[in-house]
This record gives sequence, C-alpha cells and structure tokens, in this order.
Amino acid sequence: GSLEKALAENARTRLPSPDIEDIRAKMAQQLEKSLGDGSLEKALAENAKTKQASPDIEDIRLKMAQQLEKSLTDGSLEKALAENARAKQSSPDIEDIRAKMA
Repeated sequence: GSLEKALAENARTRLPSPDIEDIRAKMAQQLEKSLGDGSLEKALAENAKTKQASPDIEDIRLKMAQQLEKSLTDGSLEKALAENARAKQSSPDIEDIRAKMA
C-alpha cells in the first residue's frame, strides 16, 4: 500500500536515465527468474541460517565483560599477569641470543 504509493510518487518526480531503466529492467528480470526457479528462496534461507549460526557481537562483548569481571574478582587475572611478567623476566633477551650466535 504505502510503499507502492511512495515508489510511484518517487518514480513520477524523477526522470530516470536510459541506463537506469536498463538496469531496472535487468534487475526485474533477474528477480522474476530467481522467484520462478526457487533460487531467491534458497538464498534467503541460507542467509537466515548463517545469521542464526553466527553469534551476535553484543553477546560476545557481554560474555567478555563478564569473564573480565570474574577474573578481576577471583584474582585469576592478577595471577596470569604476574606469571606473564615472570616469564618475560626469565626469558633471554633477543640481543643476548644474537650476541651468543655471533
């Protein structure tokens, strides 16, 4: 209803170029073909399946925030950072390795 009215009004106010009309005709033909052979429905179903299978970025952000808060309260973040610092201190410096190899 209202979409058709808006599209018709928009079409009346704009004078399309021949190239645009050619593109529109080709797109309409392709849409009709894909509707007829079922490829449009198949593509839409695959797209919907992909969206359901992929996690929402907001869910990932929320889980990461919860994990960070948990690691802060239980001390595991501090422990991991301390272990990382100790490992860096005990590992040989790249310059020391280069000096030994020379």
